[in-house]
Amino acid sequence: MTSRVARNWPALTALLVALAAALVYTRALNTRTNYDEGVYLASLAAMRRGQALGSDIYTSQPPAFYWLLRALAAPFGSSIPDIRVAFALFAVLGVTAAVVLGWRLCGPPAGVAGGALVAIGPPYPTVAPTVSADVPAVVLGLVSLALVTFALGRGSSRLWACVAGGVLALAVLTKLLAIPFVVPFVAVAVAARAARRVLPAALLGAALTASVILVANAAALGDMWREVVTDHASARGLGSISGNLDQVRSLLEVRTPFGWLVPLGLLAFLLNHRARRTWPLWTFVPAAAGFLILVRPLEDHHMVLLSVACAIAAGPSLALAIGGLPRPAPIAVTAVLVLFVAAGFYQEQRRLSRNDIAESAEVTWATETIERVTSPDALVVTDKPIVVFRAHRATAGPLVDISSTRVTGRTLTVADVNAEIRKSRPDAVLVDRMLRFLPGVVAWLDGRYRWRVRCGSATLYLATRAPTPPCPVHQR
Repeated sequence: MTSRVARNWPALTALLVALAAALVYTRALNTRTNYDEGVYLASLAAMRRGQALGSDIYTSQPPAFYWLLRALAAPFGSSIPDIRVAFALFAVLGVTAAVVLGWRLCGPPAGVAGGALVAIGPPYPTVAPTVSADVPAVVLGLVSLALVTFALGRGSSRLWACVAGGVLALAVLTKLLAIPFVVPFVAVAVAARAARRVLPAALLGAALTASVILVANAAALGDMWREVVTDHASARGLGSISGNLDQVRSLLEVRTPFGWLVPLGLLAFLLNHRARRTWPLWTFVPAAAGFLILVRPLEDHHMVLLSVACAIAAGPSLALAIGGLPRPAPIAVTAVLVLFVAAGFYQEQRRLSRNDIAESAEVTWATETIERVTSPDALVVTDKPIVVFRAHRATAGPLVDISSTRVTGRTLTVADVNAEIRKSRPDAVLVDRMLRFLPGVVAWLDGRYRWRVRCGSATLYLATRAPTPPCPVHQR
């Protein structure tokens, strides 16, 4: 029995890491939704009502994300906590893929170490349960790297490489954040001296996947390109390269176990000849960092890319260096590593607990009010899209995302908003975010809607007068 456990300890440890990740990531499912979650959930509701991406619904991410969103949310209807569970479990798949990647390239301990660092690396645990495109794109990138390792042996089928390339294309078409995964993908094949056999098949798989997605969205490709690429490029003034450099440098916070383990992994890679086998994985770190430095505006959730890049490189490097130490040092050092990982899980659980804040009073009031004063088939326009999802109301697809990116980049103007409201003739308009800072829109709403109710920062414009619930926010 003891010998069987000893033989299977890597698999058992990997399972424990995955279970711990699942428990931590699902710690705070009822916390306040962020703006992007509201956009994606409102987009999900619009898709369920038959509206098309791009042409009907403003599409801020590539189309594969919305397919994935619909698939993950399908079993759960409109339950936000349950949809978050699906995203959290998808994030655990990323941890598992990191284990497989390190295991196949550098051995079982390397795989477990890589997966453990992915699991605790900020901001991965915090972003994992949110309804967003960042972690799913990174997870698919990790899966593609894990799959390509099965294509490296001389007797391996090229089908593995084809599938790996297809998944990599799916990652990029989920969010462009996954583009840097191309670098370690190629490096892994080159290091195994299998580039000539693997990369053409991977390119074929990527081309086939991209073709299917592009053909399925052929009618709206122009709109999607503008919304995914051009609109984001127009908002580059919201950030700066110097600010991005500071944000990238601050990833390794010394008050986190991750902030110690990654530099130690880099030191192991530089000083230990066994650890230098991981060089293909280290190519991911500068690729991810360079990409993020150019992204503007750079948000905290984008940093999951660099966090994962550091984790899958540092973890295996540490494991290989520890394995080369004279006995009994590996046991003692491994015990310390386990304590660091356990501390990381505890710290991330605490972080999620601190973030477990209820939805704002304005959102709760607006949801209840809209449910009470409008019919189920009513159309509502708002810059707080989570309200239309919670209230189960339709919205105007082009205005599903009234973000600072669009407004600051002038890809959504006062004239655009007013024209869409005039066209869609909504039964109610809720102003609580960016629309407050567009006087031309507010003035136009004041002239068009006779009835309006205020609650805190929110103003609800109604086509017809109706009794509304009392506002729970103290009015100044």
